[in-house]
Amino acid sequence: MLVRATRKMSFALKLAATLAVALLSLTFTANSASAAPVDTPSILATPTTLTVAELLSSGLNVTGDGFLANENIAVLLDNQPTGQGTFSDQDGHVEYQVSGLTATPGDHTITLEPFDGSPASVAITVTPGPLLQVVLDTPTITSMELATKGIRVTGSNFEKYCSMSFTLNGQQFGFASCDENGGFTSGYFQTIIDAGSYVLAFDDGYGNLAEATLTVTGPTPAAPQVSFSPSTISAADLYFTGTQATGRGFPPNSTVEIVGARSGLPMGTTVSDASGNISYLLKGESIPAQGGITFHVAAFWATADLVVTPSFGAQLSPSTISTTSLASTGTTITGTFFPVGAQVTVTIDGKYPRIVTVDAQRNLSFALKASGVSIGKHVIGLSWLKSSQPAFSAGPAGADHLDLSLTVTAAATAPAKQPAGISPSTAPTLDPAVVPVSSTEELAYSGSNSTPALIGLFLIVVGSAAVFFARRRPVQQR
Repeated sequence: MLVRATRKMSFALKLAATLAVALLSLTFTANSASAAPVDTPSILATPTTLTVAELLSSGLNVTGDGFLANENIAVLLDNQPTGQGTFSDQDGHVEYQVSGLTATPGDHTITLEPFDGSPASVAITVTPGPLLQVVLDTPTITSMELATKGIRVTGSNFEKYCSMSFTLNGQQFGFASCDENGGFTSGYFQTIIDAGSYVLAFDDGYGNLAEATLTVTGPTPAAPQVSFSPSTISAADLYFTGTQATGRGFPPNSTVEIVGARSGLPMGTTVSDASGNISYLLKGESIPAQGGITFHVAAFWATADLVVTPSFGAQLSPSTISTTSLASTGTTITGTFFPVGAQVTVTIDGKYPRIVTVDAQRNLSFALKASGVSIGKHVIGLSWLKSSQPAFSAGPAGADHLDLSLTVTAAATAPAKQPAGISPSTAPTLDPAVVPVSSTEELAYSGSNSTPALIGLFLIVVGSAAVFFARRRPVQQR
């Protein structure tokens, strides 16, 4: 009995223990399910301290974990959208290079804000960086010195290899390029401005701006003036004699450059005298006179108008010609001052092209012959392209075509032959009704069919004989 009771107790204890373990297991599982841990996103920034210029250019690297997988994440600066964003990967990891941001020196916050889920932030510190400087070699200068010599600017601690322009009271003034250390030394800049105080600024385009004050004193120099005499000239006269330029108001004893106002092509130099006056004889060919001629030194610029007219010309001799003469001897085209070596195409009413080459003396000569040209006025066209050799300028409108007028008349009527034995003085006057004009014209013009001509001649002979014998018959007496 005791053994049986002991066994029953042992079984009961085991059952109770098993139930207790099962209950504890269920309780632990339920608690674990209801209290499952949720990851909180966190981010880091490298570096956390950077300059204003570094934040704008290279920026900082932001990494983070604990985001939802493949989440769309926006980048904020001080809780303001930056327009930048990225995505988390399938493990909720994020890595992004933040750059192109502008911030004032001080403490700021970078935040990664997911479309769903919790955001994460990191603090950064923005410093001014090295002191930006622009220094003028002559901070106070007279207006004349500024116009002639100019000023030079040096700068330091800008973005390396930057290349930007200066401004003077907001107006573009000059350019400078930074070296590998962010420094530069400009050339001399000249300008003509009135006396006063001006702000010269340089912005490297990376958020670095520095300014300096320029003080200008003294009277403002007047703009120079230049004119040509004559101001309108043919290309030939410009080549052989030239045109005289005179000017005043330039810096004394200075080399003045002469360029085409529109083309910018250099044309020569001259030197002003002690009073700032210039005198220059401009002559030659291929002078780019369109837009005028510009004379300049330092900040002094003056443009003089010059009109160059075409010099080429051509004529026909004769300009009135019969059809037969045009076919046999032709009319002669002579021209002068064409481009050397130009291939000139000669046409009649735009047809029947012939090619004529201009000689080394710029002359053109050609005997134009043509048959089958109708009676009336015709246009003899001359057209050409510029040769490889310099050619005279043809003026603003350009010129590569010339038209000449040719008048073609009917062939002269050949005189009728007198019959044998009849002298011109005793030849009778024929009645037009008896001898048609058309018969004599056919005789003069025809050459292929002789029958009409023979008939006409026969009528003339018979008619003349009849009249002759009628006059010699004696009068019968009644």
